[in-house]
Amino acid sequence: MRSFALPIGLFGLLLAGCSSYVTIPAQDGTVALHNPNLNNVVRVEAEAIRGVLDAEADTLPCQVQLPAGTSDLHHAQVLASLGPRAAVPEQAGPGQMPVIQVRQVRIRGLTAQVDLVQPASFHQPQGPAQLATVWLKWYPLTGWQFQHVQRWSIGLAEAVGPAGGNGPMGP
Repeated sequence: MRSFALPIGLFGLLLAGCSSYVTIPAQDGTVALHNPNLNNVVRVEAEAIRGVLDAEADTLPCQVQLPAGTSDLHHAQVLASLGPRAAVPEQAGPGQMPVIQVRQVRIRGLTAQVDLVQPASFHQPQGPAQLATVWLKWYPLTGWQFQHVQRWSIGLAEAVGPAGGNGPMGP
């Protein structure tokens, strides 16, 4: 029975995709992949945002900002997977629509975490922003699935630094 554990485990990782160890943005000293256009990354981002939107009652359409370097094609794929709840930034003027900004993505085998900045209240797009971490898990038949979201009470300026500067959440 033990002889089957390794092949089954390797097969599961192959099903999860080749990008089983990803950190976006790139971190110094790691061997993780850091390409925001990997299919696995796009799927994780879309499912994380979907989970946040599903947790909010009567969510207004929102703008979605993905990490730097995300191609237009992959940005369009994320928006398409979210349906009418997501919009491109050109569809509304500044401050007219809530914004969800993906700040970090970490994929470790069959689990993933996405750090994002979201409105504290989706009905007040110009109100304060809030940090959140979304946990996901990969399942063989359904792919990436939302597990839960942790909304942080730390101030946005403390986490990202002044004007998106050099805090723990980076620029």
